[in-house]
Amino acid sequence: MPALELVEPLQNTSGTYSVAVVGGGSATVSFVKSLVNRVMDQKIKKVKLTIFEKGITVGPGLPYQDDFDCIRINVPAKAMSICSRNTKDFEEWLYHKKEYWRLYMESEFLPRRVFGEYLSETLCSAIERGKDYIPCEIILKKVIDIYKQDNGRYEILTDDGQHFDYDFVLLAIGVMKPDDHYQLMGESGYIHSPYPAKRTLQNIEKKETVTLIGSGLAAVDMALALRFKGHEGKIFMISRNGKLPAVRGQDGPYNTRFYTLDNLYRFFEKDGYVSLRHAVRLLRKEFKAAELDWREILFNKAERHDHLESFRAKLNESVTENPWYEILCEIHAVTNRFWKDVPGEHKQIFIQKYQSAYINKKAPIPLINASQIYSLLRSKQLQILGGIQSIHKRERKFYVKLLNRQEITCDHIINTTGPSMDVSKNALLKNLLTRGYVTEDINGGIRVDFESGSVISKDDRVNSTLCAIGHIANGTYFFINSLELIVHIADRIAERCMTVLTESTL
Repeated sequence: MPALELVEPLQNTSGTYSVAVVGGGSATVSFVKSLVNRVMDQKIKKVKLTIFEKGITVGPGLPYQDDFDCIRINVPAKAMSICSRNTKDFEEWLYHKKEYWRLYMESEFLPRRVFGEYLSETLCSAIERGKDYIPCEIILKKVIDIYKQDNGRYEILTDDGQHFDYDFVLLAIGVMKPDDHYQLMGESGYIHSPYPAKRTLQNIEKKETVTLIGSGLAAVDMALALRFKGHEGKIFMISRNGKLPAVRGQDGPYNTRFYTLDNLYRFFEKDGYVSLRHAVRLLRKEFKAAELDWREILFNKAERHDHLESFRAKLNESVTENPWYEILCEIHAVTNRFWKDVPGEHKQIFIQKYQSAYINKKAPIPLINASQIYSLLRSKQLQILGGIQSIHKRERKFYVKLLNRQEITCDHIINTTGPSMDVSKNALLKNLLTRGYVTEDINGGIRVDFESGSVISKDDRVNSTLCAIGHIANGTYFFINSLELIVHIADRIAERCMTVLTESTL
């Protein structure tokens, strides 16, 4: 692995340090809140902040915009704070909202739109609180290009031809659109991106047949959204393995005995890295100590695609006893912290062979949603199938041929396979890749420094004034979809920004 050299910013002679964030979702809210706190702590008044957002609202981003109440967060509200200094921030916000506090008392898994409102209010509050120290402007325009100038600053170009100059830029552009696996883009009745369901499902007639490509959390959301709006037609859920995610069990505190940072870093001290073999050795010991078979829980190849009986077993397991989930939560937290010490090729093996099965267990369905999925299975309105061979459109119908030679006919197809891993499909990132400002990570996204979020250029230099956060940095981190991890990274980027700011304004 080549040595990485920090690119030091050139001196800013304008007197005001300017910061731009490209994107306006949850990562941006967390970064802005942290940056405002730091600026006010140091009572610095030479900072200007700009947020660029291509949509019409800033705060919720794609995951948390207004949608049906059945579209829920699959993480308890108590673990959803956007504030690095207060893990109870979201709970405290809910307490002062009588309607939402009532919802919270009914279920700790709240509608996504509620968290979206919290994000919007948190952003507005942070901007208002810091206005005398760090004035902020919001520009609702799409950023199409970024150029690094000779003086070290960045020129941002928007889609209407305007140019803006900044000293520090954070790329927080959210998730990539899904891949078009079956070349269906443009076909009537095909929905490429599922969210928000309120909009994407509005043209589906009540008795029409719908096929969901994928069987993960997004597919569950779409099935429940159809149920919520009174859909009566058949729903097919088709994926490679035909398996629904696990059902979330009790996730109380658990202290690992073997899979610990101390034990993992002993391998690092000896070999200079932590291999998958090292991690699996400790993971096996951890599960064995709890009298559990790790292979059977995480990678049971004997499990066939889900149906009524198998899903009922998942429900029963989550309600009665689910000890492996508590262990997995702690193992996950530990893995997030040492992932930087795992060689890239080992990460690639994990992603290609094991990540799908792992996420099936670690990103489970809340019980409140799982019960409704069970009702759809029991009524036979929902059927889960495995293995697509081909999809063709003839006249007004889609014909889906499965690997077992079964063929189903449907009126609509919804792609719920998740965001693409190919960053070159994003026009802005493609431009940055072409100029060498950023470079692709073999495990997805663009390369960033693990600790600071600073991007790594084509010549292996860490650029301290250009950072990236969220899905576009997913190759660097173990599980980038964790809000807790996003908040941590946003805080580190805000710290990096303040360090560079201080150096530039001395």
